[in-house]
Amino acid sequence: MAQAVEEWYKQMPVITRSYLTAAVVTTIGCSLEIISPYHLYLNPRLVVKQYQFWRLVTNFLYFRKMVRTPLIQHPSAHQLSCLHGTAVHL
Repeated sequence: MAQAVEEWYKQMPVITRSYLTAAVVTTIGCSLEIISPYHLYLNPRLVVKQYQFWRLVTNFLYFRKMVRTPLIQHPSAHQLSCLHGTAVHL
């Protein structure tokens, strides 16, 4: 399984792989509160007046905080598993 993911990752074009890596790192960094989402959003005033040029790129990398939620609390996952006859029991 790990080799399949590694091969899939290595077969991606360089730009796609770079974007995916940056997006995952940024999202995880925000989820772990290493990076604040308020330092990533696009604010034209801060770009022009305070020369915060990273905001032109980083606003495309952050999606939302990842939440650690038990699988059973995720109704769609439970419904899908019940449809396939493999109910999730935690």
